[in-house]
Amino acid sequence: MGQKVNPHGLRVGVIKDWDSRWYARPDKVGDLIVEDDKIRKYLKKRLYAAGVPTIEIERDSAQVRIFIHCSRPGVIIGKGGTEIEKLRQDVEKLIGKKVAISIVEVRTPDTNAQLVAENIAQQLEKRIGFRRAMKRNGAMLAKGRLLGVQFAAAMAHDLWLDMGRHADQQAQRIAAALSDRGIAMYVPSPTNQIFPILSDAQIARLQEQVAFYTNARVDATHQAVRFVTSWATTDAQVDALLAVLAQVLD
Repeated sequence: MGQKVNPHGLRVGVIKDWDSRWYARPDKVGDLIVEDDKIRKYLKKRLYAAGVPTIEIERDSAQVRIFIHCSRPGVIIGKGGTEIEKLRQDVEKLIGKKVAISIVEVRTPDTNAQLVAENIAQQLEKRIGFRRAMKRNGAMLAKGRLLGVQFAAAMAHDLWLDMGRHADQQAQRIAAALSDRGIAMYVPSPTNQIFPILSDAQIARLQEQVAFYTNARVDATHQAVRFVTSWATTDAQVDALLAVLAQVLD
């Protein structure tokens, strides 16, 4: 059998952002991943009729922030916001933490692959012929028109170049801050990937607050680590990482 990999994993950090955005100590990461999965399964089942393709989760020490992308916001919000408040309270009971919920409208559900697939599945459950369902919902996607529109948008006005420059600049901000603290690089890199050399003690302290990978062992007490930025990396995210690095390296 072939080995299949979800393409979303290959695109994260390049053209897609993470669906869960938070930092935690290594001993807490597993529990929080399970909790994120629990939240997503609960919301997906409860809000299936609202057309929910994506659920993003952010965490800090005060609360869990949930961003629900949906094609029918009114189904979730309810009259006067009563339904969304009830939903928030139910999620708080589910995980035992303070929760804030935000709704993000999917303005073009016909171009969202997840929603198109769910729509076809619903029609098949109603005994509609699969050829008719596929033709009705998948014709535009099958012809690749939307893919062409996406490429055109990325190429227009050098948008792709601006996104690449942004990713590189964010990485070089981190590299410059590390260089000012006397941290050497394993290999020089002008791209959105940098490879600073840290001691084992510094890596252990950093792993308590930040998730990352070690790249190569330099000597008995030092390793090269890998930091990667993307078009979606914000100044606030870089500032947060630099603050953590300042604590670890001082």
